[in-house]
Amino acid sequence: MRPVKQGQLDAMCGIYAIINALEPAGLKGPRSKIHQELFRRLVSGLPNSRLRAAMREGLEPADLLAAGKGAFRWLAAMHGHSFEIARPWVRRHFDSPRAFLSAIDDATSGPVGVIVCFSQPGLSHWSVARRRQGGQLLLRDSGGLRSLELGRYDLDRGRYRFTPRDTLFVTKAPRARPDA
Repeated sequence: MRPVKQGQLDAMCGIYAIINALEPAGLKGPRSKIHQELFRRLVSGLPNSRLRAAMREGLEPADLLAAGKGAFRWLAAMHGHSFEIARPWVRRHFDSPRAFLSAIDDATSGPVGVIVCFSQPGLSHWSVARRRQGGQLLLRDSGGLRSLELGRYDLDRGRYRFTPRDTLFVTKAPRARPDA
């Protein structure tokens, strides 16, 4: 039997996606104790009932937003790295996968970690979009996925689908001025 990998027994991909979104949002450098403590802060930011559900079923966008906001307050207070997490497209309607992917292109061209929610047979998953290359969306993924074949994906329906309203952005927050 092969060794069990992270994510094969739990559904914590949303927590890992937040951490993986930090680098494109501007937190550079190797993985460190900051990332380990941030993971602990993200997990402890979930109510116990949601944490138990996350282990089996995964997390909802509201869970990730709440956990991210609390963990990012700690990151700013303890390490001076200010980040925000938001759900920018909750009310935006995309007419087609092409329109959604164009918006992803725009977002990934700047300093933002774009966390996408997608489903495929046997998998509902959170991952970080790096960029589009040809017919693929390249990923920063905790489960080892490197890319998605975009020709298979639709929006909000079908066996292969993106859920645009659940897209999350991680961005550097403007620093508050000391005299403010």
